[in-house]
Order: sequence, then C-alpha cells, then structure tokens
Amino acid sequence: MRIVHGVDLAAPDAAAADGDVRAQHPVHGGPYFERLRSNHALVGALTGITAAVVGVIANLALSFAINTLFAQTYTIDAGPCRRACLA
Repeated sequence: MRIVHGVDLAAPDAAAADGDVRAQHPVHGGPYFERLRSNHALVGALTGITAAVVGVIANLALSFAINTLFAQTYTIDAGPCRRACLA
C-alpha cells in the first residue's frame, strides 16, 4: 500500500477498473517525478535554479515597489554596488 498526499495509489476505483491508467495517480507522471527526486545531483541543480529565479523575481518586485510608492529616488554608486535610495 502506497499513500501519496493522502491518496492510496493501490486502491482500485471505477476509472482504474476501466483501464484508465491516468486515474491511478493524482498527478500525471507521478511515479516518474518520484523517481527523479532520488537523483541528488538533479535535485541540487534544480534547487539552485529555483533559488536564482526567486531572487530575480524578488529583486524586480522590490524595484517596482520602490518606483511605484515613492515619487523621487536617487542612486548611490559605490564601486560595483548600485542602490536606489529614497529622496
């Protein structure tokens, strides 16, 4: 008996009895994704990519929020760092 997200995957239901394989798993391709989770190199790479995407989205959200909420801003250049500050 295998339970994923509260669903017993081994339990027969009406759709599975009719031969519909997709009805056996709550997400299409569920067993394939479960096997991918055991590949630690792939999981590490995808975690890094996810962190980079979240960082870019957070940076854009902060930039848009500063420029939307405040009428005037000025930029401070300090070497490689460049920051928008409130006026």
